[in-house]
Amino acid sequence: MSAGRLAEAGGLSPAATTTLIDRLERKGYLRRIRDTTDRRRVLVELTDLARERGWQVYGPLAQEGEAGLARYSDQDLTMIGDFLRQARELTDRHRKRIQQESPHSE
Repeated sequence: MSAGRLAEAGGLSPAATTTLIDRLERKGYLRRIRDTTDRRRVLVELTDLARERGWQVYGPLAQEGEAGLARYSDQDLTMIGDFLRQARELTDRHRKRIQQESPHSE
């Protein structure tokens, strides 16, 4: 992922994203690599250390969640997924509305 896309996804400024990437890179969690199709572009990728630490934290949650979902049929999961997508879209629409209605400075 590019730093710009990471900034957008995380809701951070480019400067804050660069600081974050620098810190995580120093700790061995990220590395910068050149894009193979556009050598001017730099991408950020997780290291094996980051993946291992992530699994230590979230692995048990993923395993237990997978076991919990196993009781639902494919049809049930499709319906649940549809509900969650609609709920997220609704929430996103109203988050944007609130941001537009909120005064930016007082």
